[in-house]
Amino acid sequence: MHRFSLATLAVSVILTGGACASPVSAVYVAESAGSTEAADLSWLSGHWRRGGGENVHEEIWTDGAGGLMLAVSRTVRDGEAVMFEFMHIQLGDDIVFTAYPRGAPGTAFTVVEQGETRIVFANPDNDYPTHVEYARDGAALTAQIWGADGRGAGPSWRWERVSD
Repeated sequence: MHRFSLATLAVSVILTGGACASPVSAVYVAESAGSTEAADLSWLSGHWRRGGGENVHEEIWTDGAGGLMLAVSRTVRDGEAVMFEFMHIQLGDDIVFTAYPRGAPGTAFTVVEQGETRIVFANPDNDYPTHVEYARDGAALTAQIWGADGRGAGPSWRWERVSD
């Protein structure tokens, strides 16, 4: 089993321009959801957590410096990590969200809906999920995923911002 630190992963992603050893699935290109050129996803950056003690789920997003947001998610149950995921959002004319659950090959999603503090990504060619949504409400961040059954049919998460 190979062990890598988050710092090693971040440096690797930065040095390779976002390229990873694992291939990324084909990107689904949606019809334009409006201009994404000046997309401001700063509301997503930060350290987000729910739970405490031995049971914690957290997600940490960097800012969009250089046109790239990096993230890591970790779930700890009874003091043991049971899930992790690496993610990134490539900003620019075409915003692309790519997720690597448990370090698996990446799956890319493109923007289909966007608001001031909400964004929905889709990849209808992916088995599950086909959609990933993030939304910010004050000091809370929510995420939801869903497939062919539609919005509301999949799991959702709500985190509170961790103060710096």
